[in-house]
Amino acid sequence: MSFSETAVELATEIAKKFGADAKFVCRNVYDLSQVHEGRYDIVFTSIGVLYRLQDIDRWSAIIGH
Repeated sequence: MSFSETAVELATEIAKKFGADAKFVCRNVYDLSQVHEGRYDIVFTSIGVLYRLQDIDRWSAIIGH
């Protein structure tokens, strides 16, 4: 399990504990529409990932949605 997946599990547990209506996911940003068709408050992309994106225009359109 990756660090990100572990962090998502912990965040989910904390949200449940405090009754927060929150959903955390760890996915390839290009697959975001397969996870949820609605809107997100935050799409986190670390700076270490930006140079690895194969299609920066597609990435910006997806997170801008």
